[in-house]
Order: sequence, then structure tokens, then C-alpha cells
Amino acid sequence: MNHSLAELLSELSYSQPNDILMFAGDLLAKSTHQGSMSLLDFLVANHFSASNQTQQRIFAVRGNHDQFVVQWRTWRDWFERITIPSSTGNDEAIPTRGSQFLQLIEAEWAIERRRTEADADEWVEVARKRAEGTWREEWWRRIPPPGTGRKEKEWKIFGDHYWLARDMSEEHAAFLLSLPLINYIPSLHFFVVHAGLLPYNPRLPIDDPRQPLTHPPHHRRFPPAEPSADEDEAESDDPEMGFTPMDLQTPLKRAVPPTSSDDDSRTLQELSLLTDIPQNRDPWSLLNMRGVTKKGKVTRVYKGTPWSKLWNRQMRQCSGLRAAATEDEEEAEERSFPCEPSTVVYGHAASRGLDIKRYSMGLDSGCLYGQDLSALVISRSSRKHLDKRRKGKGKHKPVDVKFGDPGMGVEAKVVRVKCTLPPESDEHDH
Repeated sequence: MNHSLAELLSELSYSQPNDILMFAGDLLAKSTHQGSMSLLDFLVANHFSASNQTQQRIFAVRGNHDQFVVQWRTWRDWFERITIPSSTGNDEAIPTRGSQFLQLIEAEWAIERRRTEADADEWVEVARKRAEGTWREEWWRRIPPPGTGRKEKEWKIFGDHYWLARDMSEEHAAFLLSLPLINYIPSLHFFVVHAGLLPYNPRLPIDDPRQPLTHPPHHRRFPPAEPSADEDEAESDDPEMGFTPMDLQTPLKRAVPPTSSDDDSRTLQELSLLTDIPQNRDPWSLLNMRGVTKKGKVTRVYKGTPWSKLWNRQMRQCSGLRAAATEDEEEAEERSFPCEPSTVVYGHAASRGLDIKRYSMGLDSGCLYGQDLSALVISRSSRKHLDKRRKGKGKHKPVDVKFGDPGMGVEAKVVRVKCTLPPESDEHDH
């Protein structure tokens, strides 16, 4: 397990039989190769209760870096099995299976890297060009190029994601492939997602009746709104990503049984955020969202309005499911909507640091860059022992934060530990 994560779990007095762990994505490629593999070992070994193998104790969502690994693993499983019969007379020296060709170019790259300070991208580009007109060309045609623009990092052969996809076990791969994009916990009214969620479709007016929070869920009379098909469309990958965007898990669904029909309506309304807002059904947005432009375009760069600002503004305008929306069309901040607020816990925005707002909790505090690793601790019982453990020790003390409804009886704290940068290594010289 990653040293920083082990230290954080120690600070939390983590107990596998009693506690539930939830991860906000980017499990892989955020440490050394060995660190990522050891984290996978920990997750696979502990995601079920030791005493009850049907009781899940660890939940995670997929991050954009995890997705890159999934893509390489899925591609590799296909490529290794294909065959291309040799057209020369020296069949023994020419690979006829994909697995043999990968072994060949991996060995050639390892030799080149030990011999010179070669760059993998440059070496691959040269290898592709040299393959033209030879038996190698047919193999290289089946290896995806790195892409350009926002797709530049998705298919970088001999990068971190490639080696992780190669070296993980079948059990590791099955666990990674099982991860959803969103975990929804209805009993506590919160979502866990890697990048972000939107409270409404930003391509429509906030009070448009097709927005899910403008009306109680049972009053819905309008079909879900689709974004306009123009050049400013929210960035979306093609459908060959190998996963279903609305694969939800509910690990704490029965922690607080519904007490009234209002609870059921609230759950329906929270689900409508995921089903009726097109950007929240888009895998690329869930994995990459950081801001929203004035034209309503979701972007992964830090421009436009942070999505969390939109989320908190909307949630503060929720006045209860039984409330009627105001008709004030001039001052958006004074509007109220017949909804109940919910919370999003996320990662992905390290440059913004720990970003705790009333209804959103950004926990990426830059561990990769030698800063902190952070956890949100939610409990129905007192966790004063956390304060006692850290009194006079370490850089940070637990910080109380507001979470959920005031009457929910939930205590929440943010706990941080200092991270140390991993040493430089040559572990990718395979």
C-alpha cells in the first residue's frame, strides 16, 4: 500500500470490519509503479469483509487515469490474441501473434532506453515510420497513436498507464473494470464522483421546467433535455470506452431507512440529477469536468465557472420539496426551488487544493506534488479520539466541517497527512 495512504489510515484508526472506505478515483498512476500496484493489492484484498465475502467494505469510482489503464488493458487483451501470418519465408524470426510482437518492441525499447536517454514518444514515432513497407507495418497499424489535443495522453504506449495495464493481474483488472463512475449514497444524500456533477443543464435557463430541481419529481412532464449539437458541445468521448456511465452503487442505502414519502421523493429527485442532466450522463464529463464556460460547455481546464460554484449556488436555493418556486425572474440568487440539497465528494482538482464548500467537498490536496493526502470522515458517533491522537503531533489537526442536513446527526471531519514525493526510479525499463 502507498506509504501516505497507510499513514492516513493509521491516523483515522481505520478498522476494516467496522469502517467503509470510499475513493474518489485516480487510484493508479498517481504514485510510483510499485505504489500503484500495491494499492491495487490492498483494494482487491480488502474490498469485501473478511468474515462476509458478500459485504463490501471498500467502494471506489473510476478516475480519468484509471480509465487510461482500463483502455490499455482492454486493448491489450484483444491485441495479444490476434494473429497475422507471416508473408516471408523466414517465419521463425517474425512474430505471428500480437503477444509476440509486444514482447519484441518492449524488449527493443528497453535496450534503447538503457543505451541512450531516449524519449518513448519519439522512439515510437520513429519505429512507426521505419515499419512502413515492412512486415511490422501491419502490427503498428493496430497500435493506437497517442492522439492530439485532449486525447493526447490517452494512448501513449510505454507510458505509466501502459505498463500498469500490462503488469496488473486478472484479479486487479476485474476490480478496476467493475468500478462505476458515480457512487450514490441515498441515506446520506451525497454522491462520490471523480471530477464533478452539475446541478442543472447549463445550456438551458436555470428555471427551465426541464431542469430536474425546478419541480418535485412526481410532477415531471417534460422529457430529459439534450444539449444542442454545435461546435461548443460538451466534450465527449466515443462510445467505445468499455463501461456504462450510469452504473451506480449504493453501499449505505439501508443505513437510514426512509421515514416518510418525502424521503422517497428526495431519492427520486437526486436520481433525476443523474438521469435528466445530459452532462451527468457523459463519461468524459464525469471523469474530467473542472469548469463550465458561459456557453454551457464543460471543460477540463481551469476556465469558466468552477462546477462546484454552480452546485453550491443551486443547493442554497433549495427550499424543500414542498416549497413552491418563486417567480422572480430578475435576481437568480433570490430564487428558490422545490428541492432538497445534496452533497458531492470529488477529487481531480489538485491545483485548487482542499476545496471544502457547504455542499461540495474537493479532497485532492496535491499528494502527488508532495503536499497532503486528505480524507473526509463521516460518522454517526463521536470521533474525538482523532483529535486526541493528533494533539500536538503532525502538521494538521482534524477540521470539523458541515455535512448533510442539520438534523441528520452526522459528524464530519477532514483529516490530512503530509505526503512525501516518491524517489525517481527506472522501474519502467521493462
